Amino acid sequence: MSDAHDGTNLAERYVGSVLSSDDGVRLMDAVEVRWVLEATLDMSRARLDLLKTLQAGLSSEAVDAKEALTNVIIMQTRLNDREAGLVEALGSAGDLRVERAEILRLATAFVKAYEHVRDRALEGARGSED
Repeated sequence: MSDAHDGTNLAERYVGSVLSSDDGVRLMDAVEVRWVLEATLDMSRARLDLLKTLQAGLSSEAVDAKEALTNVIIMQTRLNDREAGLVEALGSAGDLRVERAEILRLATAFVKAYEHVRDRALEGARGSED
């Protein structure tokens, strides 16, 4: 459905638009870093809600799965709380040093997630026309 080259291109263009260089050090504006962290935190919260739904839907015989989900839910809840504090603390930061490869990897993951959702939605739209 999607052209992987277009996705890579989009991620590369994003990285090029948000990174600056100061004596060879890659910098990213704190506002953009905060946006990225807020976006990933939103995904993490949505994932946490999914995990809770999965846990509630498991049968009573799935003891190991329920226990594993409980542990992940507890840790993810704690991590989300700490990450929200980090996002808030970065509000007053200036430009931040980042690794280009890491920002590209994150941008690529965002693009892949978008492409997957888009492709599934298009498949569903075509299926409903039949």
